[in-house]
Amino acid sequence: MKKKRQIPGLVLTCSLIVVVMGLATGCSLALHTTVKSEVARVEDVSGNFTLILWGGRFLDDPETVAFLDLEGDQYTFEPYAPDFDFTIKKGVPAKDALKRAEEFVSQNSDFQNSQVFRILDPSGVVIGYEVHPFYRLLRYGLSDVIDVQYWITDKTVNVKVRLKPWIERMRFDGGVDSRGGSSR
Repeated sequence: MKKKRQIPGLVLTCSLIVVVMGLATGCSLALHTTVKSEVARVEDVSGNFTLILWGGRFLDDPETVAFLDLEGDQYTFEPYAPDFDFTIKKGVPAKDALKRAEEFVSQNSDFQNSQVFRILDPSGVVIGYEVHPFYRLLRYGLSDVIDVQYWITDKTVNVKVRLKPWIERMRFDGGVDSRGGSSR
């Protein structure tokens, strides 16, 4: 069974626009190309990659993941984050890229295992890979604590990573929601 993930092909963005005569709200529709990812076999990974290591900013940072951007294709991966959230290494052969990615995502003391996902363009061609960590259930209550989103604008694959909302609340609110109950 193949596990597939997909982001919506349509994104609505709204912003506040100041008009000379007063205030108005402006909303715009931005069409983005759908990107899918599905479970991959490590032995299928080949080629040279730009390795993007996201997170690992502090000991046990759960918002850590690695991306392998296939070099020589028409797409370039672009992290949707400040420069201090990721590092980039170009020209890394597949075997070395996978090894470095696995070492990077496994640094958390609650790391359990990882899964490689292949990232597909709209026509189903592999354009890269994601090495996604999973953690012990005892720490967070679930093993998959991050959400990864992809969208293509022109020939750029935008990548955004964030903690799942209740994990974010648990980390920064001490596990208690705004009503005083458990965030679970």
